[in-house]
Amino acid sequence: MAETLYTREILRLAMQLAVNDEIEHPDGEATMRSAVCGSEMTVQLALNADGSVGRLAIQAKACAVGQASAAILQKNAVGASAASIEETQSELAEFLQGGGELHCRWADLQHLVPAKDHSARHSAILLPYKALLAGFEAAAKNHAG
Repeated sequence: MAETLYTREILRLAMQLAVNDEIEHPDGEATMRSAVCGSEMTVQLALNADGSVGRLAIQAKACAVGQASAAILQKNAVGASAASIEETQSELAEFLQGGGELHCRWADLQHLVPAKDHSARHSAILLPYKALLAGFEAAAKNHAG
């Protein structure tokens, strides 16, 4: 079971997540915790003038699959809007719940396909996306107040 889940690519991606990365004055920050697996993600983001991600820092306390998912997000989110991130999260969630093929704009997400049959890992995979969306909400509140 573990052999098929923790592929070489998942482990490689997990190791690519920038460790101790922080943004000095983030526009938004959020911490999310999974009740299912105990994974925790803290996201800090700096926004571009158009509201898209300018810079993203993620601190993950998660299994290798959760870390790999966070690394994929960190690599691909710069320039993305909240709506785009929400769409990617929805596509990924639908796939994990048995929705056929994975049709996401980020090719690296294909490396998470082995986790589809491991429902206990789905929460960790989706957690960085939920944390980033909460970070967008925090940024909106910060700019409104």
